Amino acid sequence: MLAVQHADPAPVLTECSASGLQPLNDLKSSKTIQTTWRDFYRAAILEIDRSLLKIRVRAAEDSINARASDARASRQERREMADALWTLQRLKRVDRRLVPNGVESARVSH
Repeated sequence: MLAVQHADPAPVLTECSASGLQPLNDLKSSKTIQTTWRDFYRAAILEIDRSLLKIRVRAAEDSINARASDARASRQERREMADALWTLQRLKRVDRRLVPNGVESARVSH
């Protein structure tokens, strides 16, 4: 015997306003990316623990380079990123000069 299956009725389409919807491009805005590299940079230049400094500098450099490869970065932002990379390079040079003095970490208790 054949059983007859009743399908659910088709959904009714209604009109809705698209004013509350964001374009897909806005979901990955350049402000989010800009904030990220700046946050990593800020964390690196403010780090006082030498054991964390190399990690923070590397993270900042990586995030700046990732943003620099984005074609949406403005000329002004590219200048800021170049300045930030220069500052990170100087910070690494200063850090290397501190090693012979035996200063390994600012958190070492005396």
